[in-house]
Amino acid sequence: MRGTNRILRALLAVGLVLALQACAEGTVDDGDSANVVLVIGTFPPIPPITTTNEEGVCVFQLPTGVSVTLVSLPKSELAESPMSDAVIDSVSVTYSWDDGLVVGPIEMSAAGLIPCDAQGTVSFLPIRYGDMTADRAGHSANLMVTFRGKLVDGTAVESLPGPPGGATLSVESCSVL
Repeated sequence: MRGTNRILRALLAVGLVLALQACAEGTVDDGDSANVVLVIGTFPPIPPITTTNEEGVCVFQLPTGVSVTLVSLPKSELAESPMSDAVIDSVSVTYSWDDGLVVGPIEMSAAGLIPCDAQGTVSFLPIRYGDMTADRAGHSANLMVTFRGKLVDGTAVESLPGPPGGATLSVESCSVL
Protein backbone atom coordinates (compact mmCIF):
# COMPACT_ATOMS: atom_id res chain seq x y z
CA MET A 1 0.00 0.00 0.00
CA ARG A 2 2.82 2.39 0.89
CA GLY A 3 4.53 1.59 -2.38
CA THR A 4 1.36 2.37 -4.33
CA ASN A 5 0.89 5.69 -2.52
CA ARG A 6 4.51 6.60 -3.15
CA ILE A 7 4.16 5.81 -6.87
CA LEU A 8 0.93 7.82 -7.11
CA ARG A 9 2.54 10.82 -5.37
CA ALA A 10 5.54 10.61 -7.70
CA LEU A 11 3.28 10.47 -10.77
CA LEU A 12 1.23 13.40 -9.47
CA ALA A 13 4.40 15.44 -8.86
CA VAL A 14 5.72 14.66 -12.35
CA GLY A 15 2.34 15.60 -13.89
CA LEU A 16 2.28 18.88 -11.95
CA VAL A 17 5.82 19.75 -13.04
CA LEU A 18 4.98 19.00 -16.70
CA ALA A 19 1.79 21.07 -16.52
CA LEU A 20 3.62 24.03 -14.98
CA GLN A 21 6.33 23.75 -17.62
CA ALA A 22 3.72 23.78 -20.38
CA CYS A 23 2.18 26.93 -18.91
CA ALA A 24 5.59 28.57 -18.65
CA GLU A 25 6.35 27.82 -22.31
CA GLY A 26 3.00 29.11 -23.63
CA THR A 27 2.47 32.65 -24.92
CA VAL A 28 -0.58 33.41 -22.77
CA ASP A 29 1.52 34.30 -19.70
CA ASP A 30 5.11 34.45 -20.92
CA GLY A 31 5.78 38.00 -19.67
CA ASP A 32 6.27 39.30 -23.21
CA SER A 33 2.64 38.87 -24.20
CA ALA A 34 -0.31 41.19 -23.69
CA ASN A 35 -1.73 41.92 -20.24
CA VAL A 36 -5.13 40.69 -21.42
CA VAL A 37 -6.58 37.58 -23.00
CA LEU A 38 -9.15 38.11 -25.76
CA VAL A 39 -11.93 35.55 -26.10
CA ILE A 40 -14.88 35.38 -28.45
CA GLY A 41 -17.97 36.09 -26.37
CA THR A 42 -20.73 35.84 -28.95
CA PHE A 43 -20.62 34.86 -32.59
CA PRO A 44 -24.01 35.23 -34.29
CA PRO A 45 -25.22 32.79 -36.94
CA ILE A 46 -23.81 33.58 -40.37
CA PRO A 47 -26.53 34.12 -42.99
CA PRO A 48 -26.36 31.51 -45.76
CA ILE A 49 -24.79 32.30 -49.11
CA THR A 50 -27.64 32.33 -51.60
CA THR A 51 -27.40 31.70 -55.32
CA THR A 52 -29.29 32.81 -58.40
CA ASN A 53 -29.11 31.64 -61.96
CA GLU A 54 -28.55 34.63 -64.20
CA GLU A 55 -28.51 33.65 -67.87
CA GLY A 56 -26.88 30.29 -67.20
CA VAL A 57 -24.34 31.57 -64.67
CA CYS A 58 -24.52 30.96 -60.91
CA VAL A 59 -24.23 34.19 -58.98
CA PHE A 60 -23.47 34.13 -55.25
CA GLN A 61 -24.89 36.67 -52.81
CA LEU A 62 -22.50 36.78 -49.87
CA PRO A 63 -23.34 37.96 -46.35
CA THR A 64 -22.39 41.61 -45.89
CA GLY A 65 -20.77 41.20 -42.51
CA VAL A 66 -20.89 39.66 -39.07
CA SER A 67 -20.47 41.51 -35.76
CA VAL A 68 -18.72 39.41 -33.15
CA THR A 69 -18.40 40.28 -29.47
CA LEU A 70 -14.88 39.98 -28.05
CA VAL A 71 -14.24 39.99 -24.31
CA SER A 72 -11.01 41.32 -22.80
CA LEU A 73 -9.96 39.43 -19.66
CA PRO A 74 -7.12 40.97 -17.61
CA LYS A 75 -4.29 38.58 -16.68
CA SER A 76 -3.09 40.74 -13.80
CA GLU A 77 -3.62 44.04 -12.00
CA LEU A 78 -1.20 45.59 -14.54
CA ALA A 79 -3.93 45.45 -17.17
CA GLU A 80 -5.65 48.84 -17.04
CA SER A 81 -7.52 51.00 -19.48
CA PRO A 82 -6.51 52.77 -21.69
CA MET A 83 -3.04 51.20 -22.17
CA SER A 84 -4.45 47.64 -22.24
CA ASP A 85 -7.37 48.45 -24.56
CA ALA A 86 -7.16 46.32 -27.73
CA VAL A 87 -7.40 47.83 -31.22
CA ILE A 88 -8.37 44.99 -33.57
CA ASP A 89 -7.22 45.37 -37.18
CA SER A 90 -7.38 41.91 -38.75
CA VAL A 91 -8.99 38.50 -38.62
CA SER A 92 -7.66 35.13 -39.74
CA VAL A 93 -10.23 32.60 -40.95
CA THR A 94 -9.73 28.94 -41.83
CA TYR A 95 -12.56 27.14 -43.62
CA SER A 96 -12.99 23.38 -43.12
CA TRP A 97 -15.48 22.34 -45.81
CA ASP A 98 -17.80 19.34 -45.45
CA ASP A 99 -16.05 17.54 -48.34
CA GLY A 100 -12.66 17.62 -46.57
CA LEU A 101 -11.23 20.70 -48.29
CA VAL A 102 -9.44 23.06 -45.89
CA VAL A 103 -8.84 26.63 -47.08
CA GLY A 104 -6.80 29.12 -45.10
CA PRO A 105 -5.87 30.73 -43.00
CA ILE A 106 -7.07 33.74 -44.94
CA GLU A 107 -6.19 37.15 -43.52
CA MET A 108 -8.82 39.87 -43.77
CA SER A 109 -9.23 43.33 -42.35
CA ALA A 110 -11.43 43.87 -39.32
CA ALA A 111 -12.07 46.81 -37.06
CA GLY A 112 -12.95 47.16 -33.41
CA LEU A 113 -11.91 48.54 -30.03
CA ILE A 114 -12.10 46.24 -27.02
CA PRO A 115 -11.66 48.10 -23.70
CA CYS A 116 -9.65 46.36 -21.00
CA ASP A 117 -11.81 44.22 -18.69
CA ALA A 118 -14.86 44.80 -20.91
CA GLN A 119 -16.30 43.75 -24.24
CA GLY A 120 -16.67 45.28 -27.68
CA THR A 121 -17.75 44.32 -31.17
CA VAL A 122 -15.67 43.59 -34.22
CA SER A 123 -17.18 43.41 -37.71
CA PHE A 124 -15.77 41.39 -40.59
CA LEU A 125 -16.82 39.61 -43.77
CA PRO A 126 -17.21 35.87 -43.14
CA ILE A 127 -15.99 35.19 -46.71
CA ARG A 128 -14.81 37.36 -49.61
CA TYR A 129 -15.91 37.08 -53.25
CA GLY A 130 -12.39 36.12 -54.32
CA ASP A 131 -12.40 33.21 -51.84
CA MET A 132 -15.79 31.87 -52.95
CA THR A 133 -15.56 29.42 -55.85
CA ALA A 134 -18.31 27.73 -57.87
CA ASP A 135 -17.39 24.26 -56.59
CA ARG A 136 -18.47 25.32 -53.08
CA ALA A 137 -22.16 25.49 -54.09
CA GLY A 138 -24.19 23.06 -51.99
CA HIS A 139 -21.49 22.76 -49.32
CA SER A 140 -20.96 24.10 -45.83
CA ALA A 141 -17.84 24.99 -43.87
CA ASN A 142 -16.85 25.24 -40.22
CA LEU A 143 -14.88 28.39 -39.48
CA MET A 144 -11.91 28.79 -37.13
CA VAL A 145 -11.49 32.49 -36.42
CA THR A 146 -8.68 34.44 -34.71
CA PHE A 147 -8.76 38.23 -34.28
CA ARG A 148 -5.49 40.21 -34.14
CA GLY A 149 -4.43 43.70 -33.23
CA LYS A 150 -2.40 45.71 -30.75
CA LEU A 151 -2.96 47.08 -27.31
CA VAL A 152 -2.72 50.84 -26.98
CA ASP A 153 0.72 50.28 -25.39
CA GLY A 154 1.88 48.63 -28.66
CA THR A 155 1.87 44.99 -27.52
CA ALA A 156 0.56 42.53 -30.09
CA VAL A 157 -2.59 40.67 -29.08
CA GLU A 158 -4.76 37.97 -30.62
CA SER A 159 -7.92 36.23 -29.53
CA LEU A 160 -8.05 32.61 -28.57
CA PRO A 161 -9.21 30.69 -31.66
CA GLY A 162 -12.91 30.16 -31.84
CA PRO A 163 -15.74 30.63 -31.74
CA PRO A 164 -16.79 28.34 -28.90
CA GLY A 165 -19.21 25.84 -30.37
CA GLY A 166 -18.10 26.70 -33.89
CA ALA A 167 -19.47 28.85 -36.68
CA THR A 168 -20.89 27.48 -39.90
CA LEU A 169 -21.08 28.98 -43.35
CA SER A 170 -23.52 27.31 -45.77
CA VAL A 171 -23.84 27.76 -49.52
CA GLU A 172 -27.03 27.06 -51.45
CA SER A 173 -26.89 24.64 -54.36
CA CYS A 174 -26.88 26.21 -57.79
CA SER A 175 -28.30 24.66 -60.90
CA VAL A 176 -27.37 26.05 -64.28
CA LEU A 177 -29.80 25.21 -67.05
